[in-house]
Amino acid sequence: MILLCVVTVGAYPVFWYLRRAPFFDSRPTDTKLGGLQWAFLAVYVMCLGSSFAHLPRDIRHSLQLALAVANLVVAFRVASILRSDFARTGRFIRVSGVGVFFLGCLYLQHVMNVAADTPGRKAKRKRDDASPVSPEVPRTATG
Repeated sequence: MILLCVVTVGAYPVFWYLRRAPFFDSRPTDTKLGGLQWAFLAVYVMCLGSSFAHLPRDIRHSLQLALAVANLVVAFRVASILRSDFARTGRFIRVSGVGVFFLGCLYLQHVMNVAADTPGRKAKRKRDDASPVSPEVPRTATG
């Protein structure tokens, strides 16, 4: 995956978030991606365009900084969604902030792969004491 990031000139993380956004937004958590992945794409396109347009170095560096910040914002939002979903399903999988900071979507994909192999804790069904219980029908000598 690291090689894929290099070969795609950094576009892989952008498309990783775009492809997985419907999954993240479908999780029953308070945190959603919303349009962050699209903002990340817009900043990436501006940053890439600035390289070809031969803009002044200060502007290019500002756009690169904005791209790095956008990547971190989206990555930590996804980490928050995953943490909430893991807690809800009873999968006690740690999502490291250091891993998210340094590896972004590569680390998040690893965490999702671990989660796919980890069964969730099943909720124990409580028996409602107020529910009607069919009493045993006493047997008689005739039947």
